[in-house]
Parts: sequence; C-alpha cells; structure tokens
Amino acid sequence: MKKILGLNKLTRNRFFLPGVIIAFLLGLFLMLSSEVQEAAAGQPELIVGVDGFLLNFFASLRNPWLNAVAVDITALGSTTVLTLLTTVFVLFMLMLKRKELAIHLIVASTGAGLISKTMKAFFGRDRPTIVEKLVFVQGHSYPSGHSLASAAVYLTLALLSYELLQKTAHKGLVFLVAAFIVVLIGLSRIYLGVHYPTDVAGGILVGTSWALGLTALNSTLQTRKKTRVGASK
Repeated sequence: MKKILGLNKLTRNRFFLPGVIIAFLLGLFLMLSSEVQEAAAGQPELIVGVDGFLLNFFASLRNPWLNAVAVDITALGSTTVLTLLTTVFVLFMLMLKRKELAIHLIVASTGAGLISKTMKAFFGRDRPTIVEKLVFVQGHSYPSGHSLASAAVYLTLALLSYELLQKTAHKGLVFLVAAFIVVLIGLSRIYLGVHYPTDVAGGILVGTSWALGLTALNSTLQTRKKTRVGASK
C-alpha cells in the first residue's frame, strides 16, 4: 500500500508542472482562437491590425537572398522533412533498444498531423491576401500546420533526448536549439506570406502542448511500469 501511495504522489509531482504549463498554453490558444473567429465574423478585433502590420513588415524585408533562406527554413517543418526525421530517429531508438521512445515519437508525429487537419477544418480560416505569397499553398490557414507539427516533433525529440543525455546543461541546450528551429519555421511562414502571425502562434501553442502532454503521460506510464516490475521481484 505504501508503494502505491508513493507512486501516486510521484505521478502527481511528475505531471503537475507540465499540467500547469499545458493548461496555460491551451488557455492562450482558446483566447486567440476566439479572437480569430470573431475577426472572421467581421468584428473589429485588435489581432486584425497586428496580423496586417506584421505581414507588411516582413514583406518589406524581402529580397532574393532572404527569400531563398525562408524557403529552405520553412521546408524544415514540411511533412516530408518531418517524416524523414521521425523515421531516422525511430530507427536510431530501435537500435538502442528503446522501443518506448520510438513509439512515443511516432505517436507525437502522427498525432500532430491529425490535430492540424482537424483544427484547420474546424476553424476554416482563409489564407492571408494582404501580401503576395512567395510559395504555392493550399488548404486553410489556422492554425499553421508547419508550426504545429514542427513544435510537436522537434520539442518531442528534445524531450526524448533527456533520456539519453546526462548533463542538465546539455539537455537545456538541446531544448533551446529545438525551440529556436520552431520559431524560425514559424517566422518563415509569415515572411513567405502564407500564414497570419496568429496562425503561427496558434500552431506553436497547440504543438507545444501536445509534445509536453504526451511526454508527461509517457513518463507516468513508464514510472508505473517500472514500479510494478520492481514490486513483482
């Protein structure tokens, strides 16, 4: 009984901080989504002006060199690149006999794609027409699929690396690099004129929540599994 009570306390401690962060992020997403829907209904909302200002600002920075860089960066959040990245790391984790990490990454990647498609269909926001699009895109705009999927995959990879790295400094560096890549991908979508800034913000909020939630859940399940195995010995 003491072990069970100790496990419940440990489980609560492991999930408390991620739970608070996830609740905060999803709260921001719901507030942002409400503003987006009201703006789409024709109501005068602040985000309309902010979206327009930022789109025009990024468009004013355009030049041939930056255009090429933005296209390369945005490709890091494409379905093709994320699928290849996921496949490589899944094979790597299987080689290390870390099947649970491989499954975790597969669920994070495929789940992000399903969440993105579902939300885009639900909100049905059209792509921006304020500035010229530098690349061809189809489908709805909110939330940004590139931002959502990249946040889910790159941050999940960073969090999974915690299982393989020993030093806290190394773990922090990996997470910062992953976050930097996600932000760059989001900015590239605005620069290319294919997403409103609010699309990018919404995608990052949801993708980050998904990565954190899945990691916290997986950590809890693995802790329970190890405890049961230890108790049976």
